[in-house]
Amino acid sequence: MDPDKLHRIFTGEVFSNDDFRDCFEMIQPLYNVDYDPEEGAKRLARIPFRYETHNWAFSRNQRRYDLAERLHEIQVPMLVTVGRHDWITPLKTSEEIAANLPNSELVIFENSGHSPQLEEKEHFLDVVRSFLARHVPVPTRG
Repeated sequence: MDPDKLHRIFTGEVFSNDDFRDCFEMIQPLYNVDYDPEEGAKRLARIPFRYETHNWAFSRNQRRYDLAERLHEIQVPMLVTVGRHDWITPLKTSEEIAANLPNSELVIFENSGHSPQLEEKEHFLDVVRSFLARHVPVPTRG
């Protein structure tokens, strides 16, 4: 793990799209419980890397974006999902988010890191479909 690359990607200081891809590739094994390098390479090839957008988001937007004190204002049903092994957004953080949302459901994906929608895709889709079925009215044809 190259500390300079790690610093650049998390502070929004990557140099180019190629540098962004290189930094992102380096950290991919940290995001999945069972990282598969071959699948990781396929996924990486599908990502359109835009370093300017990434740098803005991580150097400006992310540093100021904190709605923790306002979560109680959100009244609509919210589904909070987290992978048990997520080191970027740990379980404790997701539990705190869910506890401060008055109408939330927390679902923990036991065999996932940061990407349960990829690591436990079918289970994730079942959870989302179930949540939507309970909270989104079915339109009537008229």
